[in-house]
Amino acid sequence: MIFASYNLFVILRQRSRSQ
Repeated sequence: MIFASYNLFVILRQRSRSQ
């Protein structure tokens, strides 16, 4: 579960950086 949470955080960060 922790891994999934971390993965989601990284994805959100990458999306924000893309913008």
